[in-house]
Amino acid sequence: MIWYDLSYLYTLNQIEEKIIHTQSSLYNIIYSNFNDGDVLTAVFHRLSPNGFTAQTTINSKLKNYRDQFPEIKGSRLRYVVDKSTPDGEMKLRQFVGEIVYYLTVFQATVFLKEGPKTATAEDVLCANLMQLLSEAHVNTDNANNPASFHPGQKFSDILSTYESIWNRGPTGAPVWGFADLVPGYFVMQYTNEGTLVRERFNIILQLSGIYRIQNLKNQSEL
Repeated sequence: MIWYDLSYLYTLNQIEEKIIHTQSSLYNIIYSNFNDGDVLTAVFHRLSPNGFTAQTTINSKLKNYRDQFPEIKGSRLRYVVDKSTPDGEMKLRQFVGEIVYYLTVFQATVFLKEGPKTATAEDVLCANLMQLLSEAHVNTDNANNPASFHPGQKFSDILSTYESIWNRGPTGAPVWGFADLVPGYFVMQYTNEGTLVRERFNIILQLSGIYRIQNLKNQSEL
């Protein structure tokens, strides 16, 4: 079966529970390991034959799709941890939901950085749908550190705590497999389902109003 013969909305029906699993896992990691006022920046890349480089941000790698998908004209999101205000939970749900959306639809890898300035921020997590990436894994695909990868102790702590359960369900079986990784952006260039798919993600992730999935931003827009 050829991908563009399919509806990506149909694919979403098959992977909805997997999306919710990743949402729950990432929400738990962020809620459990960061405090009010911590600044987190999610930077999205797509792996290239040369690894992760300054040229592998999602908006660079998928530049031919940016007109059809304006949400990838940037490459990053920013979130300030807020557990104490009435809408703090929804702000975190939005940030997590946005990350899961870009990991799923655009087959991205997210580098999560802690600190107010991205250039000097410390990496605390690197993930795709199937795994949390180790420092060795990232560096193998990241010759000469061109993607500004700077892991610290928190990166190691999060990896050691959550790596084994990131892609495991209640029975211990893998949640995501390679067959689940349908490139939504590629399918939707033929089906024109972009708006419907994005709204379907909002429904799956229980996001509404001002907390719906937002477009990625450039560094200067954060």
